[in-house]
Amino acid sequence: MRIRLLAVLGAVLMIVAAVVVRARIDSSGDGGSNGGSGSSGNGTVVCDAALGDACPSSATREAATDTADRLLAVRGAAPLATWLTAGPWASMVDATRKVQSQSSLFGREAAVASTPLVAVVRKGRLSCRPVTWKCIGDASMTQPAIAVAAPDARTSIGLLVRVAAVSGFLGAPPDSIADVRDNADATTWLGTLEDRINDARNRGSTDLDTWISIFPASSDVFLTTQAEANAVVRGSRVGSDVDIVVPSPQVYVEAGVADTGSRRFDSTKLRELLTKAGWDPGAAKVDTGLPSPDVLLALQQVVR
Repeated sequence: MRIRLLAVLGAVLMIVAAVVVRARIDSSGDGGSNGGSGSSGNGTVVCDAALGDACPSSATREAATDTADRLLAVRGAAPLATWLTAGPWASMVDATRKVQSQSSLFGREAAVASTPLVAVVRKGRLSCRPVTWKCIGDASMTQPAIAVAAPDARTSIGLLVRVAAVSGFLGAPPDSIADVRDNADATTWLGTLEDRINDARNRGSTDLDTWISIFPASSDVFLTTQAEANAVVRGSRVGSDVDIVVPSPQVYVEAGVADTGSRRFDSTKLRELLTKAGWDPGAAKVDTGLPSPDVLLALQQVVR
């Protein structure tokens, strides 16, 4: 497992290096297509699919990982005016573009709502007190093991769940990708947890709605946001059979609005819809518990 993760990490570093070289070659080329459509993306709004029905009907909805991939390849002007995300994706992209000697794309990123990550746990299946990210991972690797499920690692919530888990294992958010890459215990633990999550997903626990629909044949734990857990679990047929707990250390997801030009997106409606969906209005009242944006994006390349 450690060898597999180290190989992935090495491949990521090679890809990043190749992107840097390609970007420098392109910047000295003939000034061809820049991948964009103007300094403000002609008013285009792109919304992270993780925000669900809070996305404006006029916005392009797609996974933040896909948008990030496109923006990292952009030369020149951004192909969008505003990006609505679950997590600090605009800062993640700009931090990586800085490493690539490329200009920043975003002039502003503001949090409009927040929600902590939680574990939806079948009663009696998790004995550790208090519940921590590390104990959840450890419990999936011991006998008798509990089954742990989570959203796809290529989604915003799936990424942040895995980052929370490895931060819990380390005892703090990693200061650099080397804190994970050079820690044999961490790479083994994270790789084993990912295998356990994939096992649960292969048995049908792919999202919280499905998890509930096949309960009790679903996994013992599902990792998601408090907003989704409260909206989906409370009042459902399994409401009395599960607990919703906030593992420590707490990790918060902030819904962000990032603009590329001078025109600012009116986030009033987005904030209202997210609040209605169970998010807390405004930025998290405490530290989000996440690593810096550049480390977060590097981890995203590893776990996806």
